[in-house]
Amino acid sequence: MSLSEVEKLFNEHFHCAVYMAQTIVSSKEVAEDIVQNVFIKLLDERCSDVKYPVSFLYICVRNAALDYSRAHAYSLRAMSNFRLSREESSSEEDFNFLPAEESEHLMHVQQLFKAMEQLPPRTREVVQQVYFNDRSYQETADMLGVSLATIKSHMYQSFKMLRERLAGIYQGRKRKKKIEF
Repeated sequence: MSLSEVEKLFNEHFHCAVYMAQTIVSSKEVAEDIVQNVFIKLLDERCSDVKYPVSFLYICVRNAALDYSRAHAYSLRAMSNFRLSREESSSEEDFNFLPAEESEHLMHVQQLFKAMEQLPPRTREVVQQVYFNDRSYQETADMLGVSLATIKSHMYQSFKMLRERLAGIYQGRKRKKKIEF
């Protein structure tokens, strides 16, 4: 497809393609990224002889959105499985089969989940909606029936509590200095 054909397709079908992707991935920002990536791929030479470009576009968007949702579901399942395995046993010996960096990372993730379990229930729910379900602060506020300020307050409190509980993990690491002009 030529640049002008892709541009015309973009102008006529971008919003509909985003809407279709959003119904699959449940996030407008992710859907926009998916559709933009599909358009970039349409500029590839291998897509030059597409007979039905509109159909091809929607099939590509659907497939990319499904791939994303499968990968996202896989990562959530992996985190759930990790949480279950952590509950069964939580010794450092469980991670000895992994390279040192991965083992250290998994131990930090395990400590993060333990710290999250200690958050107040409503604060924990807000964090889970924002970080694990990829919802914006506004979407979370609407879903929970509270104000945006309440969500921001819960997030602030969660960061503060998690920083306090996880301070030991990052003691040896130095924070990057701010560059001031």
